Amino acid sequence: MTTTTLTNHSIPSASTQTYLQKCIEDLEPSNISSWSWKSTQWEVAAVATYVAYTVLAIGGLAISAAFAPVYIPIIAVSSVFLFKFVQKGHDLFEQWSGQAYARAEQLKEISRHLQELSPATTEQLQQTLQQKGIQWFMIPGMMLNPNNLIQLKPLIARHNFWEGYVQKLEEKKRTKLEEAAKLSSESYVDNKNEIYDLRCEALEIEKRALEGKLKNAFINAVIRRPAYVGTLEDLGNITAMSGQERAIGNAASAASTNDFFTFKNGWTPTISVDEVKRMTTSDLAMRFIAALGA
Repeated sequence: MTTTTLTNHSIPSASTQTYLQKCIEDLEPSNISSWSWKSTQWEVAAVATYVAYTVLAIGGLAISAAFAPVYIPIIAVSSVFLFKFVQKGHDLFEQWSGQAYARAEQLKEISRHLQELSPATTEQLQQTLQQKGIQWFMIPGMMLNPNNLIQLKPLIARHNFWEGYVQKLEEKKRTKLEEAAKLSSESYVDNKNEIYDLRCEALEIEKRALEGKLKNAFINAVIRRPAYVGTLEDLGNITAMSGQERAIGNAASAASTNDFFTFKNGWTPTISVDEVKRMTTSDLAMRFIAALGA
């Protein structure tokens, strides 16, 4: 298989872009800076929303007091009524700012992993892939051209990122449950509200960890098939069900609560929550392999 080195000038349109090429594009300094800039701009917009509202409300009251006092009650009531819409706008800008900031930080972390891989030799990459359950010589074209494994560093960096992400969340979940257990042993009755909150937080953290593990399994599969064109979202959808909703559904024996990732092709079996918990990342990756070529 003929391979080429991807540069800034060789990135194709999104419709023909491989996931590997997307990973390279994501880590362009200009793209990371763009996400940071968006976060700042949305934060400025959030603050400006309150400032503009305050200026208009006070200005309106001041003008009314000076020229038409009879309208002061109307302006005051209107200001109170409009505030909830202003608040919604502010909260939306804050949400967008937070999402952009999180994306920028995520890409920075992946970029750091890529820098750590910079000196890695072909032999070291082979060992790294073996540790991740990937037979490097089974990757198309790599048996004859093992040095081309170097081109997979952006994918390996992303794999390393998700491994660390999942590990941190699992530690955080364990801490929450340990805190809940400690409070329960001290006095469940006195601490039941805090215990409930800690357990609910643990459920949501667990869901995020499972999502991270699934995304890492997708990366693991793409490393095996680096010519894949598309993204995880092109293959299917992760359930929108929260951790608490799943726990309630399991208690009620609801049938669909165990569904975690549903493929769009209609024939690849849905990946369940139990499978994500039980299977290794490399084994989960095999569930994606057939769908990658669909």
